[in-house]
Amino acid sequence: MRFPNLRDSDMPFVKQNRQRFEAYLAERHHLTVTEAREELEDFLFTESLSRELDS
Repeated sequence: MRFPNLRDSDMPFVKQNRQRFEAYLAERHHLTVTEAREELEDFLFTESLSRELDS
């Protein structure tokens, strides 16, 4: 799992605002907000490639 410290119960709250999600991700994984943003971008890019290959 890419982000093991995320809690399912928090997801509806943080999905509403990307900046809030990045801050939450940083806090839960002991990252800076910049690092969390980069991790998220990398994750989203990887997921988009995976979807393209599955199409």
